[in-house]
Amino acid sequence: MSFLAPGMLWALTLLVIPVIIHLFSFRRYKTVYFPDIRFLRKVQEETSSRNNIKHLLVLMARLLALTFLILAFAQPFVPAKNTVTNAGNYVVSIYVDNSFSMEAEENGELLTQRAKKQAMDIADAFSVDDKFQLLTNTPDALSSAWLSREEVKSAIAKIEPTPEVLTTDNVYLQQARMLERSGTANRNAFQISDFQISTTRAPATYDTTMSVNLIRMEGNNRENIAIDSAWWASPVQVSGEQSALVFKATNYGSAARNDVNVTLSVNDQTKGLQSVDLEPGSSMIDTIVFNVSGAGWQRAKVALQDYPVDFDDAIYLAFIPVNRVSVLCINFNTSDDKLRTVFSQPIFDYKAVDAGNVDYNNLSNFNLVLLNGLTDISSGLASSLDKALQAGVSMAMLPGENAMLESINPFLLQYDAIAYTPHQGKNNVTRLRLDHPVYQGVFDKVPANVSLPFLQGGFFIQPGVRSSSSHIMEFADGAPFLTAVKANSGTIYLFSSVLNINYTDLSLQGALFVPLLYKMALLSRPVAATYLIAGQNQSLTLPLTLSGDEVVQVAFDDNTFIPAMRKHAGGTDISLYPYAEEAGFYQLEVAGEEWVMAMNYDRRESDLGTYDENALQELYGGTATIVKSGQRAAGSIVSRIREGNPLWKFCIIFTLIFLAAEIALIRLLP
Repeated sequence: MSFLAPGMLWALTLLVIPVIIHLFSFRRYKTVYFPDIRFLRKVQEETSSRNNIKHLLVLMARLLALTFLILAFAQPFVPAKNTVTNAGNYVVSIYVDNSFSMEAEENGELLTQRAKKQAMDIADAFSVDDKFQLLTNTPDALSSAWLSREEVKSAIAKIEPTPEVLTTDNVYLQQARMLERSGTANRNAFQISDFQISTTRAPATYDTTMSVNLIRMEGNNRENIAIDSAWWASPVQVSGEQSALVFKATNYGSAARNDVNVTLSVNDQTKGLQSVDLEPGSSMIDTIVFNVSGAGWQRAKVALQDYPVDFDDAIYLAFIPVNRVSVLCINFNTSDDKLRTVFSQPIFDYKAVDAGNVDYNNLSNFNLVLLNGLTDISSGLASSLDKALQAGVSMAMLPGENAMLESINPFLLQYDAIAYTPHQGKNNVTRLRLDHPVYQGVFDKVPANVSLPFLQGGFFIQPGVRSSSSHIMEFADGAPFLTAVKANSGTIYLFSSVLNINYTDLSLQGALFVPLLYKMALLSRPVAATYLIAGQNQSLTLPLTLSGDEVVQVAFDDNTFIPAMRKHAGGTDISLYPYAEEAGFYQLEVAGEEWVMAMNYDRRESDLGTYDENALQELYGGTATIVKSGQRAAGSIVSRIREGNPLWKFCIIFTLIFLAAEIALIRLLP
């Protein structure tokens, strides 16, 4: 038990006054002569005993009445569980969950609106001298500032839904840090949320100097189906050919959903439709195949229809179909007939030059550069190739029989310590990596009628300990016959020999050879990110080098803004955070070029399952006060925090009882 006004307890010392009056009676007795008192002696002795008992009872009642009256003025209380109460003003941190899951309804009212009312009640229950912090899912300057009661109420009224998601342990950490910096003993944290299972986590450590109160909101409907994600079966979409878009749909509810129509639209034109059945709590992956057409940026949308939670019903994707791929073949005294045949398709702009006639300044204008029958790399060629790799160009290296490794290896050693060494004898490829991008979507498994190539002579490829290469074809010992190495912003494909039947029969294996070169060329096109997540600090890399005064302009609907930028050797990183808060297509204009970026909402809140009161108690280990769903008890929570469980009313009642007892003793006892 504690007291709000402990100074009043000094008044208990006044209780000695009735005791002194009782012990030292100041009444003067008068002697009365009576002729014979022997008949009254017995009666007098009995009356004196009764008077002493009566006086003691009256004294006790009077003392108890005064004691409880003084205690009432001292305002005793029993501190509430999980609260810390001290004398002085209060600092209060209020978190209002304004994520999309709070757009669910309870009795016809949005949970966001109910949460705002609860926050208002909390602010009103504290005094005008207390200080407040307001936290939402959207970071802003207010989250690190102390506000007055009127200021925090004004800020609460302006809270709007946001795509950003905060986990409860992150909220707890921000509240604990802010309250600790206040330097005030009375620290109180409130979290108003639906406490979804996907975003609710217990704090790693607990601050026992502050009281934590969880006010749980719960909507009426927890059914939801969503498009979780979507991706292309191939990283490059070719104009005039079929492409496959893969999507994942999930039923987060408890009821089966049959014949759900999933539509694919490109530039607002329907391109495909798929009907799916979703069992409760299950996911499925399906594919929509469509014909790619048009040039320039394409805006794709895969969507279904659901109500009332609809923020996760669609996925937006932006892509550029490939119309022409420019390929340069540099021949080192070697025929390029086999390469020319593969790249004879209309999509390829194929050009072949001899090694002595290379325009070094033009290499960066090609998507793929083939070094056919490579013998040596001069300093001029090395410098030009390095600049081309920085610009994102891909390069395929096919060493000739007279390759001078002392010239080639120093160039390769710049990129993850790759080197060539001479190979003697014959070796057969035993493994084809179908998970590598150049073969993804080509085979489900290696066809039985396809023979893997051999290597007769040629060269071994030796990745160093720092190598980040990804092998495409391997020998039995794991050594690569063909590997890919990231180099700057481009890729180097290293073959073990030139395409000559005396060294390898790869060019005769059409089922392997043709798609290999075809995909190498297509993958040499810059591939933009499929989409970014609104509300997350992600960046998009543009393969552009901006001058000092050039900026990127971003447009969405009728709004424009300049995003954060970071320049580096591989291009420019663009971050749309925190301006891009809506899902859809954002148009970027920079240096006379147009880019389109798709933004989608975070799917972490698609699962509307929440913790109930018992689960929250267990999760927080009894360190927080949890208000049951449906209660609007913000005022009573604050009262318990400020006053605990007050006992002054009981003190008044006992005071009246003992005063009544004193009166009864005086009037009724003889």
